Amino acid sequence: MAGGGDMSTDQQMLAVAAYLVCAAIFTVLMGYSTFRSMEPLSKIQIAPLRTRLHWCIKSNIYICFMSAVLHVLHVTNFEYMISASLGPHVLVIKPVEYLLTCPVMMLTLVVLGGERVPRQRQHECSCLTALVLLSGFFASMSLTLPLKLMFFLVGVGFFLILLQRIAVSVREHSEGKETLLGGWKGSVYKHFCLKIVSTWILFPSWWLVSKEGLGIVESPEINILVTAALNIFAKGVYVIYLQLIHDRYVAESTLMVHPHPKPPEERFAHYAAARLGPAGAIAALESSIANDQRSVDIIKGLTGVVEKGSPTPHDPSVLDRAPSVTARELPNGADDGNLDPMQKWEQLSAWVEQVLQEYGSDDAVMNEFLDKLWHEDVRSMQVLEHLTAADYEALGTSVGLRKQLQNAVGKLASKGGSADRRQAQDLTQPPRRSSSRNSSRRSLSRTSSGNSSSVSSPRRMLQPPVAPVGPPQPIVEPVDYAEPSSPPLDPLRQPSPFSRV
Repeated sequence: MAGGGDMSTDQQMLAVAAYLVCAAIFTVLMGYSTFRSMEPLSKIQIAPLRTRLHWCIKSNIYICFMSAVLHVLHVTNFEYMISASLGPHVLVIKPVEYLLTCPVMMLTLVVLGGERVPRQRQHECSCLTALVLLSGFFASMSLTLPLKLMFFLVGVGFFLILLQRIAVSVREHSEGKETLLGGWKGSVYKHFCLKIVSTWILFPSWWLVSKEGLGIVESPEINILVTAALNIFAKGVYVIYLQLIHDRYVAESTLMVHPHPKPPEERFAHYAAARLGPAGAIAALESSIANDQRSVDIIKGLTGVVEKGSPTPHDPSVLDRAPSVTARELPNGADDGNLDPMQKWEQLSAWVEQVLQEYGSDDAVMNEFLDKLWHEDVRSMQVLEHLTAADYEALGTSVGLRKQLQNAVGKLASKGGSADRRQAQDLTQPPRRSSSRNSSRRSLSRTSSGNSSSVSSPRRMLQPPVAPVGPPQPIVEPVDYAEPSSPPLDPLRQPSPFSRV
């Protein structure tokens, strides 16, 4: 506190009052924000067991945090300032810690009981816990022994009522099969209630013999150490045991049965469903799987890995697979003629490259998009012309590129379709290229993984070499069919040698 050594008694009292008012206001705001942001406890109590367990272990974070913060205040002069203002017998940090944490512990006990325990039990147990703690606080502040004993007995009365409410909760949770004091055997919920009750009984028992009570043990050191040890023991047992219940029963539907061992993937699925809900967990896992698959594809492409037993790109069974993006039947009469699968891919890749060049895409974008078409089994003009906006989105195309391709396909269809275009030129003619770089790039092959198996994914694969038959043929230089003075061809208006029938 700034200038604490130069402050008068009245100034110190004013500072303490200001700090207490700030603490009270921020505590109220914290409770209000928590109430408005979290799911109502009435709904959580009737939720599945995994949801209730997840809420209970989240409440452990609050309990441990508040206990840690208030224990830090013990090493400051805050307690001494309050004692100087209200009297040396007034100690507020410890009662405030109990009031902020113990009612929450009782709430978790009721919420964990599920829908069989009435929801009004939440208010009953939390309010009775607060009354027990307030009675102990007033008993500690009292200066005369009769007054101390009076408040102590009032607190004991509230505590007995609280025990009765806990016992009723155990009986309701088990549908009358268990009682709180009917032996140690029973469900894990009964054991959890017994651990809370047995550790809480230690506090009033120690209070009677401590300096705050009857004063039988007057040593300040023993009082400090025993009080700290009891607090650590009670809350430590509560937090650890509740976490063990969560880990063992998160995949179960009730606390009345003994948990069966579950494989790690099943436990992980229940953890995700408890944190995010079933729909949110599915969406998160699907996104993670898609990201991992993309990483695997990139790594395999970098290292040139081809899995043992994977089919080659020349295998017709690979090239003729049904398209995985469209997943629909094509219209009657939609056919690419008598082309083999490799010629269909040659036709499609040539047309797509011409469209992407007009769009201004570089080689990297062309390579990536042709890769996606290959891996999604879009390997012919027949399939490309029937892709929808959802299919383009599945391919990961940008909005601009998607519109460019859709407009190009629309113009192609308006001019009679690819069947009319292929009649203008023979497929055996050399294709017209805007640059020799694209011709050499598309004729190369590289290794990549597909959707169902790792296959080699060519842009435009060269056919396997065939041994020559008969006398050697003379080498014929390629002929440039484009006139040197002719303007650049528009791929959407000129017939393409890679069109379909």
